[in-house]
Amino acid sequence: MSLLDNLEHTVDLKRPVVVTDAAGAQRQTLSTRSSGVSAWVQNASMNERAAFDKIDKKITHKVFFTTDRGLLPGDYIVPTDAPFADAQLIVRADAERSAGKNVLFGVFVELEPNTVPTSYL
Repeated sequence: MSLLDNLEHTVDLKRPVVVTDAAGAQRQTLSTRSSGVSAWVQNASMNERAAFDKIDKKITHKVFFTTDRGLLPGDYIVPTDAPFADAQLIVRADAERSAGKNVLFGVFVELEPNTVPTSYL
């Protein structure tokens, strides 16, 4: 069985939206675009982190999918299983797109500083 047939993690895909509350104030919230999506979450390499540091962007991980999920910078990926459960990953940029003869669609993400996976505690 190949990696493409069995991605290790399950995530929800969310996009920030602005809503107006009952008092008329606007606030940002996350709207779920897809739930239960198979994904592969990896730590970003030191070379990848250094390349993003040069352009004043921070990344911590890469997330891969078997199809293009239409993610944009600023979207959120929320893992629902260990070891990343309870973390929020913010999309920062596209990642490379190959896995041998097959294709994986990926994004570079940053671990939201205010969220820590339960496995890290």
